[in-house]
Amino acid sequence: MSATMDDAMQPPKIPRTQTLREMVEERLALKAEQRRLENVALEAAAEEENTQGLTTDDATIPTPAKLVPHEVPVRSEHQASEIPRRRNTEAAARETDDALLLTTHAPKELQKNQHLPPISQPSRSQSNLKRTAAESLSVPNQEVIPRKNPPPNFAGLKSAKKRKRTDDANSPSTDPIGGPIALHESSPSSVNAPKKASRSKIKATYSSYEIIDLSKRLPEWYQDLKTVKQRLARGDLELLRGVKDNIQRCIENKSKVTLRQCFSELRVRISDMQFYVFLTPGASGGAGLAPYLIKESKILEDGGLPVIFNRSDSGFFPFDIRADAEAIWTRWMRGDFDPSLLRGVDPAHGVLQKSGRKRTAYKLTPGYQHKISANVFGANGLFNGQWWPSRLCALRDGAHGEVEAGICGSADSGAFAVVVSQGGYADQDNGDTLEYCGTEGKNGVVSKGTQFLQHTHRKGEVLRVLRAPKKNSVYAPKSGVRYDGLYRIVDSKTLDPINVMIRFTLIRVEGQDPIRCSGETSRPTSKEEYEMSKIRSYLQ
Repeated sequence: MSATMDDAMQPPKIPRTQTLREMVEERLALKAEQRRLENVALEAAAEEENTQGLTTDDATIPTPAKLVPHEVPVRSEHQASEIPRRRNTEAAARETDDALLLTTHAPKELQKNQHLPPISQPSRSQSNLKRTAAESLSVPNQEVIPRKNPPPNFAGLKSAKKRKRTDDANSPSTDPIGGPIALHESSPSSVNAPKKASRSKIKATYSSYEIIDLSKRLPEWYQDLKTVKQRLARGDLELLRGVKDNIQRCIENKSKVTLRQCFSELRVRISDMQFYVFLTPGASGGAGLAPYLIKESKILEDGGLPVIFNRSDSGFFPFDIRADAEAIWTRWMRGDFDPSLLRGVDPAHGVLQKSGRKRTAYKLTPGYQHKISANVFGANGLFNGQWWPSRLCALRDGAHGEVEAGICGSADSGAFAVVVSQGGYADQDNGDTLEYCGTEGKNGVVSKGTQFLQHTHRKGEVLRVLRAPKKNSVYAPKSGVRYDGLYRIVDSKTLDPINVMIRFTLIRVEGQDPIRCSGETSRPTSKEEYEMSKIRSYLQ
């Protein structure tokens, strides 16, 4: 009874699991048995193949490539016995690989505690057995077939980096084996050869293209101007904004009759703009309100005066309106807002010593910041028809550099500008063609002014032509001085060899607006003459 109870108290017996050594040995035994069965089958197949090879008729055996006919290789006894030996060696190698696989993938603890059977590595003779057997099966009595073409000769060739490209595209190429190759125009290789891609840059095409004129950007004084705290006069702003409204009405007008009337109103408004009193320094309650009024009205921006002279259809507005609008815009962009005709000029009363007569003298204001040099070829920022009440004012704006002399220039550069006036010379004014005389020389020596004109003639430069009042001339202004564009000297003629009087032929450069000497486009305008008359009456 007690024994039975003791047995019942014992835990159930669990069958013992195999150790790693037993698992490896069992696996190797199965592999060895499988290899043995494969070797038996291979030996039987080899013996059957050997027997058939010895008894088969020679005609049934295919002739190997490159062998002499009717010389069929026959395996010897040594060669036949090598086949099963080779296969046994390969099977042993596979068994060795399996053993190495099991040993390598076993856990490290089991590798330390379990004693695995030693595994022999294949010897060098066994690893080379396959190569030796293949060499022993080489076919005897092979016939060497000679090569038809000789081996290529690469002695005269150079590397691609050292070769030089020949200029002759039709020169024959050289084949290292067969010699030169003739190139034919109709050869398929030359026709179907891919063309080399061009490295030229592809030019972009634009639907619209407009060059940005950086000279017409808003100036720094305009951009840096802050909002004024003082209240601006509403009437002054309305005058400036009225010009913008007039411009817009001209653009939107479709009737030719009303458009002509709209242009006449705009012409008067632009002529009055340069005389707005509220732009005078010190007016409108302070010295610096003119810039604020101009910026507040936005007359200098794209919706203002630039609409007139920057349109793509430049012929929409009349040429005189375009020139006058751009002249005012350019002066205001420089910060010159003074509406006085004598800005930068100081008039003074004086009495002559000899005659005792009273006389009004004019001189430039010392340090005037808007004075422009006249020693420049070309228009120098002037516009066709621009007008000044005196030669000194023209000097102030860079039109002409002399107050009394008619020729302005330098010995190094030549003449920059001339004034056609009533001077007693044999000048002939025909508008676009002008016969202009130099000054008289002395003792056969050419005068300085004439030398300036000769120098400009040799250089081929253009010069500015200004006209002053002159009798019997339909092109001369009524008063003051007017700029009439650029002329070029094309010829010269000596009128008086003793006094060295030379007359030059000047032709007006093409592409300029007409001379503004008559009609509603003429200068000076009625507003300019009125303002000048007020100044004269004040100075008397």
